[in-house]
Amino acid sequence: MNYDSLYKFNDQGVKLFEDLFSDRNCGGGEKNPVLLQPDFEVLTNPEYVDEVVNTSSFEAREFKTRIEVMDSIIQCFSTPEDAMKALKDIKLLMWLTYALVDVIIKKDGDLYKTREKAAYHPPDPDNPDWARDYRYWLFSLRLYFEFKEHSGLWLYHRPDEGPDQDGVLATIESNTANILELYNKIFFDEQKSNRVAGFQNPMRYTTKLLKQLRMTWAIALMSTDEIYEMFPAAFRKHVESLKD
Repeated sequence: MNYDSLYKFNDQGVKLFEDLFSDRNCGGGEKNPVLLQPDFEVLTNPEYVDEVVNTSSFEAREFKTRIEVMDSIIQCFSTPEDAMKALKDIKLLMWLTYALVDVIIKKDGDLYKTREKAAYHPPDPDNPDWARDYRYWLFSLRLYFEFKEHSGLWLYHRPDEGPDQDGVLATIESNTANILELYNKIFFDEQKSNRVAGFQNPMRYTTKLLKQLRMTWAIALMSTDEIYEMFPAAFRKHVESLKD
């Protein structure tokens, strides 16, 4: 669907959002998909929404990757700074989530394979918490603004894919550019713009090893390459083989 601008829910719209993404509708997953009934006409109805001024048109289309979604949203604003400020509005995030429901949730016919409720309800942008907020599908916006060049692993896959590799964000004790770049270096194939196959077990090992290294080294002050060289040679050889 095409929208002349971005919108945000008013109080009446928030009630519609909360009804759509209620406890009864969330968490069905692959085994118990649910029948959601979004009414996309409410997304431009002034009874439920207010227009976000100074934004350009937005198309809710079939995006191939998360970063395409992020780029499309941010391009609606005059500057990235304007976008960053506006996207702290929970009611705008709710509107975007509703508008993109068919993009961010896998479907089986008319049934939606919903994830946990936290994937759709925006967290408080003024009180960020990695261990909580990463579950929200638009958490990618935070990665985009803070660590875009180091976040391919979390941005270049389908927007309706679940938090398989996302979950590692909650276990990374120091979400700094060098650490995210390390994960990107190991598990993201720049040439193919995709995560490497078989990344799950090596990722668990990487997270565990980093915790051990922190006991002795101030890795927050080290470069990505310096940290990577501390990994066992056999492991480095294995992860490189995953990209062949």
